[in-house]
Amino acid sequence: MPLTAAIALASAAVLGQEWTRTEISSPLTGGCSLILRTIPSGLNPAKTSPKNLWSFDSLTYVAVKEHAEEYDRFRVFGQSSLPKDPCPTPAAAARLLARLYDFNSTVLRLEHFYEFGNGRIDVYLCGEGKAGGEQTFGEDPYTPNAAGGPTKVNTVYIYDVWVPYQPTANESDMEGTLNRFATTLDRQIKSVRAP
Repeated sequence: MPLTAAIALASAAVLGQEWTRTEISSPLTGGCSLILRTIPSGLNPAKTSPKNLWSFDSLTYVAVKEHAEEYDRFRVFGQSSLPKDPCPTPAAAARLLARLYDFNSTVLRLEHFYEFGNGRIDVYLCGEGKAGGEQTFGEDPYTPNAAGGPTKVNTVYIYDVWVPYQPTANESDMEGTLNRFATTLDRQIKSVRAP
């Protein structure tokens, strides 16, 4: 378990914060499972995002468990002050990211860049900003590395998360194209895995 996760879990125990742990079996691999560790609110101290300096008080870790070792792949931060419905929670977003990671690493053989957070991506579900998202590579002074300096991070920001999305007519046509592509890709994956 990485140092930051160990510190967070130890801090939670000392401060009486309740973490939940969920283990999800991978349908794609034999001995690998996906772990979700969540504190739904009250993360103390709150996490400050490196880009906008906004405060986040809920957190879900996504880890991969291989041979009794756990490797963090995502930290999903949320703001408990956001409306709950239809706002995605960090735990719900983390579950989706866990499944996507499982597919990408097992079937497509893609892996996160290890030079950024040892392969961990930080995801911020923001209640502010213009609806949309972005990915950045940079440094997080609020997550110190082993030497006490800022950690190199790969971050994803999803802005204004509770705004419902209304596709345009052109995007609706694109959805059909993407669905056909996904069906074709699924058939190709099955044909590769067939004996």
